[in-house]
Amino acid sequence: MTLPFQIVPFSREYDRTSFCSSSVQLNQYLQKQVSQDIKRKLASCYLMVTPDKQIVGFYTLSSYVVEFCELSAKHQKNLQLV
Repeated sequence: MTLPFQIVPFSREYDRTSFCSSSVQLNQYLQKQVSQDIKRKLASCYLMVTPDKQIVGFYTLSSYVVEFCELSAKHQKNLQLV
């Protein structure tokens, strides 16, 4: 049984320019920024790809922390501390 998608670590072998989401910022991040973040060890990126190697999604992981007190009052209001 072949799964419709596979999760793979980021690789330049996949055509990032063909990825198109409804978010311009996400498209630009994948196409222009993510490889720099990986190189600087700021993030890891994983791609969701089809059997013909089309990127249909991605996610990133980062260990960077933003302290609550560093957020603006507006952003603090939108978050609830547990």
